[in-house]
Amino acid sequence: MNLANATNAEPDALADRSGPSAALIMARQIGALMAILPVVGLLLVVVADLVPTQQVVDHLVEGVESGELTANQYHQSAFGNQVDEFTDCVAVTIGLGNRPGVNPVESAIRSPTLGSCATTTNNLQSYVNGAGLERQYDYFRYWHGYAIFTRPLIAGFGLGAARLVAFVALLSLTSGLAWSVARRHRVITSAALLAPFVLTTDFADLGAGTSHVYGAIAVIGSSWLAYELVARNSSVGRVAAASMIAGGIVVYADLLTMPPGGWALCSALVGLAVASRHAGRDLADRIGASALFWLFGYSWMWMCKWFMAGVVVGFDRVSDDITSQASLRIDGDHADVDQRWLAAINKNVDLWWAMPLTKVVVLALALAVLVVVRQRMANAPSELRWSDRLLIATPAALPLIWYELLRNHSQVHAWFTYRSVAIAVGIVAAAFVAQLTTDDAAVPAAPDRRRDREPAGTSAS
Repeated sequence: MNLANATNAEPDALADRSGPSAALIMARQIGALMAILPVVGLLLVVVADLVPTQQVVDHLVEGVESGELTANQYHQSAFGNQVDEFTDCVAVTIGLGNRPGVNPVESAIRSPTLGSCATTTNNLQSYVNGAGLERQYDYFRYWHGYAIFTRPLIAGFGLGAARLVAFVALLSLTSGLAWSVARRHRVITSAALLAPFVLTTDFADLGAGTSHVYGAIAVIGSSWLAYELVARNSSVGRVAAASMIAGGIVVYADLLTMPPGGWALCSALVGLAVASRHAGRDLADRIGASALFWLFGYSWMWMCKWFMAGVVVGFDRVSDDITSQASLRIDGDHADVDQRWLAAINKNVDLWWAMPLTKVVVLALALAVLVVVRQRMANAPSELRWSDRLLIATPAALPLIWYELLRNHSQVHAWFTYRSVAIAVGIVAAAFVAQLTTDDAAVPAAPDRRRDREPAGTSAS
């Protein structure tokens, strides 16, 4: 395929070169998203807070009585993975324990929680005995956007059903992304991209913890959304807007469980989506724009929550909370933290490498890459495009950068942050097996050679 001709045939690509007007349109789009995303985010968590608290509490009490909610902070699953019940208890009790008279907007911004599993179960037992609920603390550091699903699901169906629905949603989104990638770039590409995350992490146990499963849902769902948006229009403006939305979605629903995986996956999928229309510098520009605007959307959405919290609880309190946590998570001292460079990367890679199926999956991916590359060298050398494949693979480095920047967090919580290593490996494998010329919209219509050879005056049968 002649990528230069395909690019010249694209109106959206031409728009990128139309000068200040295109830049102005892009600036307006980004400005609109900066205003819209936090407003919509706030409205949704306020709606979640309006779900009747009584029904949420009653079903949580049932969860305690049935053993679905216990005082244990962590436990080992049947697959040998650590399940984070501590954060699950914090998440499922967001919005509970408000003092009388707090309105839904203030509650949604403060994000009160009953806290750890020990304090949650004690609180619920006191409630059964006739006492009121008392919040453990206000958790305004995060958006807790998952509450727009968890609160109505728990209120309507109970804790077990809410967990099941979340895991089914994760499976559905993962399957949907796999189908979309396979449709444009062949089945082997979607398998290479997603198999490491699904098979070499604690994917099967994610449904046991609210914060973790919704973090994964946000990563997969937002990356799929960006991929589909960019596949339909590969202009830099569309790439920037789609990636900004994806970054905002991840910070909205995730409690810092796997944002670098989302950052890398979105940027790599953008690269795949536009690789059949753009090559070289144009492809690099779009992958770079995706990485940049994903991070911008992530950071902007998070800072907006801190600003809202400052209005409600006081900016000094918010500033103290954020700066102390940032200082701790970047390079704070901890018994499990090695401050040397590359220590965080090594710890996460080692944990991923120790997973039961990792070596098998890596061997399978290596063989797949070897077979596909040899076939292309023999049959379609024009599809090799080594430099473009390297560009698509570059987002795999983003989790490594994240690990080094958040050295404390990436080592203390390595037992779940390692998931981004698996996503990075999938990106590299997918970049080298993907068919980059399958987007029919990018290919100029081929002339009808048979009709061209027919004598004038005859018609095609």
